Amino acid sequence: MEYARTAGHRLLEFFQQPIEIEFKGEKRREPVSIADRESEQYIRTSISRDFPTHGILGEEGTGQAGQDEEFLWVVDPLDGTTNFLNHIPFFACSIGVLYRMRPVAGAIFVPTSPLGRPAVYHARAGGGAFLEDRPVSVSLATQANTADLVAVPGRYLERFVRSRELRRHEGELRTLGSIATEMSLIASGSLLYSVFGGPRLWDIAAGIVLVKEAGGQCLTYDRKRGTWHPLERFEINNRGATDALTSLRQWWNPLIAGNKEIAWFVARNLVPRLSLIGRLRALLGR
Repeated sequence: MEYARTAGHRLLEFFQQPIEIEFKGEKRREPVSIADRESEQYIRTSISRDFPTHGILGEEGTGQAGQDEEFLWVVDPLDGTTNFLNHIPFFACSIGVLYRMRPVAGAIFVPTSPLGRPAVYHARAGGGAFLEDRPVSVSLATQANTADLVAVPGRYLERFVRSRELRRHEGELRTLGSIATEMSLIASGSLLYSVFGGPRLWDIAAGIVLVKEAGGQCLTYDRKRGTWHPLERFEINNRGATDALTSLRQWWNPLIAGNKEIAWFVARNLVPRLSLIGRLRALLGR
């Protein structure tokens, strides 16, 4: 929790200043800044000092396998970089812990919260979910209406096939630009549910624990079988710690998060458009 808080307040210092932007990725389209890199370096140094045998996987740096292969810290030092660089206060610092590839603890710093100030959401398996010292829980609504806010990715209507039933009970759509922020708002009940087109591991590792401990459900999509199922652990190859980190870095799957009834309702009525089943449902008019 304190790692996320300290890194988050450092991000706020950068937020007030002009920042030089670089671009990463194969097509050089993903923005990154000194704020991302300094935040991750602080978190890595702190974890290595306090948990020297644990592995670390960060968005900006390379994977660092630990002697104790059962524990892995997953770090997104600045989720919502584009918002951050445009001085929009919807970004987050997200830190999750995996035990045997299962998310078991997480902390997410946000610059604005239901408390009206910067705050840290945190949770651990079996311990509940909190916004600072206040317990939080997902919305208990069983059906979305026009007053319920839901978060979806950019080009949502192009990327997913929605049934008529979902279109009738979809809620008011929003795109916030920070997956970790959206997961936090689901855990605290501000958002009814959220659909993610293809989050990376560091985007959701902490948020999964928050949502589940707040009474919610996280479902991921199996492209081979064309089905949604609960995300309990991250599947990897088992040829060694280094290969595991490479596999985790390549993890990329659609996700639905919300209370259990709503999450399964959305899953029954939503399919990624690029899947074969999605094409068939589109042809059938659903």
